Amino acid sequence: MNSLSSRQNRAGSLLRILGEHLPPEVYRHLGPETTGKLLETFHKTGKPDSKEEREILSSFLGSLSKIQREENIDPESLNLIRELEALLKEEKEERDLLQDLKQKSAEEISRIVSGENSDMIALVLCFGDPDAAAAVLNDFPESRKEEILIQIHDLDLSSEYEKNRLERFLKFKLEALALEEKSLPTRNQKGKKAADLLGRLNPGDSQKIFDRIREKRPGFAENIIEHFFRMEDLLFLEREPLNRFFSSFHPIVLACALKGTETEIQLRILEKLEPALAASIRLESDSMGPISLAEMETAQNGILERLREEIEEGSIKFWRAT
Repeated sequence: MNSLSSRQNRAGSLLRILGEHLPPEVYRHLGPETTGKLLETFHKTGKPDSKEEREILSSFLGSLSKIQREENIDPESLNLIRELEALLKEEKEERDLLQDLKQKSAEEISRIVSGENSDMIALVLCFGDPDAAAAVLNDFPESRKEEILIQIHDLDLSSEYEKNRLERFLKFKLEALALEEKSLPTRNQKGKKAADLLGRLNPGDSQKIFDRIREKRPGFAENIIEHFFRMEDLLFLEREPLNRFFSSFHPIVLACALKGTETEIQLRILEKLEPALAASIRLESDSMGPISLAEMETAQNGILERLREEIEEGSIKFWRAT
C-alpha cells in the first residue's frame, strides 16, 4: 500500500512539473478515471524542491528510455525525451551557486542584493565572502543595517530550506542581471532584421508588406511578430500617449515587465512617466520578490501585444526614429 501511495505521489509531482508540456494523447490514453485520480494526487502533493525534481525527472526519463527501446515511439515523445535529457544535463553541469557566491566581490554582491528585502540581503551576506559582505553591509544606512543584522541573528545557516531558498534566488537574480548586460539572443536573426526594417517604414506601407509576407510565409510572419515590438520601442512614444497607455496596466505588471529590460531602458521609460505612476511602479518593483524570466516575458508580451493592437487601431501613433 505504501509503495502504491509513493508511486501516486510521484506521479502527482511529475504532473506538477510536466503537466502543461504533456501532449493530450497522454490523458486520452489514461482515460477519465485514472486522470481524475492523478489530478487528486496533484493537488495533494506540494511543489518538489530542486533535488526531488531532478530525481523525479531522472526516473521518468529512465522509464521513457526503456519504452523507446521496446517499441517505436512517436516524434512528440522523442522530443520530450530530448528536452528532458538536455534539462538533466544542464542540472548536472550547473555550477555551485553558493560556492560561487563566496568568490564574488563587494561590488558584485551589492548588485545582487540591490532592491531586495532585509531578510534576503542577510541570507546573501551570510554565504558571501566575509570581507566583501562586511563592505556591502557598511554601505547601508544605520537603520537598514540594524534590520539586516537582526535578520542575520535569526537565520539558521545549517537549514537546507534556507540554502535551497538562496540557490533559487541567486539563479533568478543572476539571470536578471545578465539580461541587463546584454539583450536576449534572438531565435531568428532574419525575423528580427525584417521586423526592424518594417518598423522604420510608413505604418501603412509596413502593414501592406507584412500582410503579403503573412500570406506567402506564415511561419516567417510569426517570427517577425515576435520581434516587431520591443520594450525599448516604448521610448518612441511621446510622453502623453505613453502615460495614457501605461495607465491601462496594473503597476505590478509594468514593474514585472521592466525588470526584464536593461537598466538604462528602465530609467528612460520611468523618466517619461508622470511622477505618481513612476513612483507606484518603483514601489511594486522594490517590494517584488524573485520572479522568473518566464514571468517577465509574459508581462512584456502582454504589454507589447496591447501596443500592437492600439497601433493597428490608430489610437497610438508610432514611428521608429531612423
